[in-house]
Amino acid sequence: TVNLGVAAAFAVLATSAVTDAGGSQIDGDMGTSTGIALPVYAPYSPPTPGLNGKLHPNDATAIAARAAAVAALIDIKARSTCETALGGVVELGGKTLSPGLYTATSTMQLIAGDLTLDAGSDPNAVFIFRMPTTFSTAADRKVILAGGANPKNIFWSAGTAATFAARCTMQGNIFAGTAITFAAGCTHHGRAFALGTACTLS
Repeated sequence: TVNLGVAAAFAVLATSAVTDAGGSQIDGDMGTSTGIALPVYAPYSPPTPGLNGKLHPNDATAIAARAAAVAALIDIKARSTCETALGGVVELGGKTLSPGLYTATSTMQLIAGDLTLDAGSDPNAVFIFRMPTTFSTAADRKVILAGGANPKNIFWSAGTAATFAARCTMQGNIFAGTAITFAAGCTHHGRAFALGTACTLS
């Protein structure tokens, strides 16, 4: 897998800011590594919106977590074993994929249908998706796990922004070179690392 180090404690980590339109429930820490703009949450008590973790506004913990996330991203970008090159603009919708490294020369998108990740009964199976520019979804699209696939072993690396439309369901650890945006009604099982600017929760 990919070692996240101290970044593993974070559900959301951004560089400049995290914004939340309200109603989000987050399990794990949240922080910023340069800015101090973070939402104010009510005490976590589902279904009351809140944060089941700690806020780290540009403190030593957040700065160390960002360094760990960058190290993990460097590892992801250096990998080539079991690589499947999918081409330029890659549509992931409607596919069922086995463990491995999947790369694009441009964008990846989840628009034409849902994506199923099948671990083949291997609980340690790793899925890596790497693209030099954007990753985006259409509304209501889902990443579906099968065969024991685990969100902690799924990694998405977008060179620029990652944008998730309304009511989509994402799985895994998301790294974006700039911003990460979740529209209203999204569900994300994993972590979000916006290593350039902000993370927006709607």
